[in-house]
Amino acid sequence: MPYVLLGLLLMFLERTRFSDYSAPVFVGGLIGILAMILVVAWGAQAPYYNDERGSSTTALAFLFVPAYAVPAGVIEAALAAVLYSPFRARVHEAP
Repeated sequence: MPYVLLGLLLMFLERTRFSDYSAPVFVGGLIGILAMILVVAWGAQAPYYNDERGSSTTALAFLFVPAYAVPAGVIEAALAAVLYSPFRARVHEAP
């Protein structure tokens, strides 16, 4: 689900005047999605690898991993776009 939404966002960006934002939005969104998936998956599986007691509802966490990854991907994509903005201005000013 988060990768599909990121792909749709990139397809939309390619058809607008902001098409040069595609690369930073892709990288930022991908980092945000992957980071959230890794953190939540590790947190859900951590009891299996140490002395904690595992819960029977741990499997439910994996249903919500994509839902948690979407806002993280959006935040990271927006942050990457904001960080890219000063460089975009320099590229468009150059002869």
